[in-house]
Amino acid sequence: MMPIFNYLVRFGLLLLRVIIVPVTRLAQIGQYKLLPPIGNTLVLNSGKKLVQMIKNKEVSSEEVVRAFIDRCKQVNPILNAIVQDRFDAAIKDAQLVDRLISKGDDVSKYPLLGLPITVKESIAVEGLSNNAGVVCPEGQHIATSDAFSVECVKKAGAIPILVSNTPELCMNWETYNKVSGTTRNPYDTRRTPAGSSGGEAALISSGGSIMGIASDIGGSLRLPAMFTGIFGHKPSPGVVSPAGHVPDCISKDWYKFFTIGPMVRYAEDLPILLKAISYPDGPNLMLDQSVDINKLNIFYMENDGGSIIVDDISECVSTAMKKAITGLENKFKIEIKKVSIDKMKYAFNFAVSILLGIDGVENIYTDKGNPEKMKNVYTKFMKAMFCSSNVTIGPTLYGPIKRILGDVSDDKKRKIMQCNKELQDEFQNLLGSNGVFLYPTFPNVAHFHKEGLGNFTNALYMCIFNTLGLPVTNCPLGLNSDGLPVGIQIVANPLQDRLTIAVAKELEEIMGGWVPPPFQEIKTEEQLLTAH
Repeated sequence: MMPIFNYLVRFGLLLLRVIIVPVTRLAQIGQYKLLPPIGNTLVLNSGKKLVQMIKNKEVSSEEVVRAFIDRCKQVNPILNAIVQDRFDAAIKDAQLVDRLISKGDDVSKYPLLGLPITVKESIAVEGLSNNAGVVCPEGQHIATSDAFSVECVKKAGAIPILVSNTPELCMNWETYNKVSGTTRNPYDTRRTPAGSSGGEAALISSGGSIMGIASDIGGSLRLPAMFTGIFGHKPSPGVVSPAGHVPDCISKDWYKFFTIGPMVRYAEDLPILLKAISYPDGPNLMLDQSVDINKLNIFYMENDGGSIIVDDISECVSTAMKKAITGLENKFKIEIKKVSIDKMKYAFNFAVSILLGIDGVENIYTDKGNPEKMKNVYTKFMKAMFCSSNVTIGPTLYGPIKRILGDVSDDKKRKIMQCNKELQDEFQNLLGSNGVFLYPTFPNVAHFHKEGLGNFTNALYMCIFNTLGLPVTNCPLGLNSDGLPVGIQIVANPLQDRLTIAVAKELEEIMGGWVPPPFQEIKTEEQLLTAH
């Protein structure tokens, strides 16, 4: 039954593309815009470097915060990535940091001291919007307290400056909603930065932010990182508290698959931010422990093992992966082994049954009296189909898809969970405590706006690692011939996050890491003055 269903899904996706692609391409004619050039080179430093400079009084926190605020004001009219800011309050916070340093107080315990940070709008920042892109008739929902992860970075000395755009209830792999509109990709504004952490990714890659806090349930952090050429890390389950995120879920199973994690422009900032947002009394990831790459066991696959549900990787992704693998082999005189993991081809079946099988996820159909149940699913769905709803396509489709695909018998659930466990065991045996697995993040580069619906099954390259509970780092591998970012996933066994980050650091050196998006040419005298 399932193979037949998979063929039907594949046929439906191809039909969708035939209908959608011509429309989306026509809609983007004349929409290509370049960002203004970066004028203040302070924003080009890593977070680690900026904190050192602030502590050493080479630059003030206020100067750094103002530099990023200025850059946000430059790029946001083009990218539309900011939902709400606290720029004035952030400058005051920075001034307090500078006074603390000038008094000669011990600041060694603040790893993010004076550093501006941005936060996905679905993660609560006290005093700022926390709607997750939902149209609220009663008005904008303002967070009355910080999410646990935000509270942690504040204690580490960081200064939140804004919350960034996300699709409605984070239920889309593109970033648009009916409150804040569409966020654009810095490398080609006709294309999406992906979702659901697209606002964060667009700001970080354009120089408007140095690091951000995002979330991931099925690639929501890794795909935007890939589409915008930056680093994004999905931590091991149980490392970072999910408290303060919208949507939430009453099921304990949710936290096996959903996590909050860091997005950064430079790999050396990953362990610093991950350490800052982690549970103080949680698992010890040993992020300060050095990793000997020469002694790592490294494996790779280029596809999902033969499923018809997803696309094969494109030539540009394949070429970049081969270059990265060769680079690692040459630098460390090691052999990276190609493997074939047969059960990876069942990623669609695992992800659909496991992730959609979680009850109690907050959604537009949630029965307020019984959060585990959904009501008026097909009524609301039909209203949306006839354009009489203020809800976007992602949350609208969630209800019917969950009803159709997520409602499976207990016996079938047990079988799928058993198969998923067998795949977990296979990775455990393959990687052990000293191995990583290289795998495509997505089969192609960023697509045009609104083409995500025809590509949604390709997210299974990422979703499978949520069902398996493995830590994953997206690492940029440069740009393709059209100037669009390409990326790769680095995977390890649970609590071996330091291994994926260590390999990401090496690949950054080999492949070049973040490459700035194209900027406008400086033509006027005013622009020349600004640039200096």
